[in-house]
Formats: sequence, structure tokens, C-alpha cells
Amino acid sequence: MNIFALIPARGGSKRLPRKNLVDVAGAPLIAWTIDVARRGQFIDRVYVSTDDDEIARVSASYGADVIRRPAELADDDAQLESTVSHAFATWECIGRRCGAVVLLQPTSPCRGKECVDMACAILRTGRRSSVVAVTPDPGAYFVGAVDDDGTWAAAYDDRPKTQDIPIHRETGALWAFTRPIWEETGNRLGGNPAAIVLGSHEAIDVDGAWDIKNAGSELRSRNAPVPRLAEAR
Repeated sequence: MNIFALIPARGGSKRLPRKNLVDVAGAPLIAWTIDVARRGQFIDRVYVSTDDDEIARVSASYGADVIRRPAELADDDAQLESTVSHAFATWECIGRRCGAVVLLQPTSPCRGKECVDMACAILRTGRRSSVVAVTPDPGAYFVGAVDDDGTWAAAYDDRPKTQDIPIHRETGALWAFTRPIWEETGNRLGGNPAAIVLGSHEAIDVDGAWDIKNAGSELRSRNAPVPRLAEAR
């Protein structure tokens, strides 16, 4: 099974301009995801899908193949599914058969190579058709109901303990799926999905300036090797 990594990276970002190119611990944000994908044990090719010339140039310099995405698939309303569909169409046109996709958002620079390898290994068994990365949600939960005045009456004494609620949330760090399940459902989580649980340090999602500092601190604390340009490897 040929497995391709697909990294969607559009040029527009409202909250943090040029987010995908911002320096994080010594390398552009997107370089961390390219590096993890390139080191993946089962990844055959790494693609960055972008509408942006500079992102395309930087991505290529770190060893990714580039898919030029049309502007209408890279605006604020663009969905990940449209990016995946465009990638499959592109691969079909250039004669590259893809058996499965590992979809990696560049805003999760702290995920490890182990996450990518595990997702691929799960798909390769044939027992699961898709995989999602999740992380425990340690929030406090209340049991209650809406009163006649429209307020919510929280039953504080009856709230369940967090350890009794095995709730996890999607991290956005990884989705993986086979081509057959994509063709059948058009969904990145089709069929019988499996979940990979990441710790909160791996699940950091870069959305604003504070997240950049947080991710950089995490990467430096674990002495993560800074991604190098492809020709310097």
C-alpha cells in the first residue's frame, strides 16, 4: 500500500498572519510537520497542498513535493475534504497511485514521528479504515437543565468526576484513511476508525502568538532536532 502524507497549508491566516512560515524553535512552523512526515517509516511521499508561492518554495526546500491548490479551495470557507479531493485528482493526473493518506495539519508541530508510524501501521493491518489523533479532555462537566428564564441551572453537587468521563477531543494533528474508504464516503473518518491518544504536549495547536511560544518551549524542552533543509540532510 502506497501511503502519502498530505499537509494542507494555505497562505491566508487572519489571527496570525503568515502562520505557516513563522519561526518556531529555529525552523518555519510547516517544516516541523514536513520533517515528521519525511521520517515516517511507512510514508512513501510527502506533499504540501498550498495556494501560496512562498509556502511552496519553503516546503520544497525542506523536501516536500508541492501541489498547487486553486485559490477557491484555499479561502476561509475551504474544507479539508476539498483539499483531499484535489490532491487525489492531482495524483491521478500524474499517475501516482495512492493507497492511503495521512493528513497532517502544520499547526501541530509537536506531534512525534511515532504518531505517524502508528497510524500507518494500523491502516496496514486492514482491520481499520481510518485513524484520528485525540487527546484527553480534562474539563469540568456539569449536569443541568435550562430553566424557564433561559438560564442554565448547573447541578454542582451532582457533577461527575473527570476521571469517570473518558472524553477525548480531536487534536487536528492527524487523520489517516485508506483510498477505498475515501472513495466510498468522501470523509476523512469513514468506516471503522481507530483513535491514537496524544498527550497534551503533543496536541499543542498553533492558532495565535502564545501558541507559537508554547510550541517552541515544548520542542526545545525535549531537545527536538531542528528540521534541516533537504539538501543539507
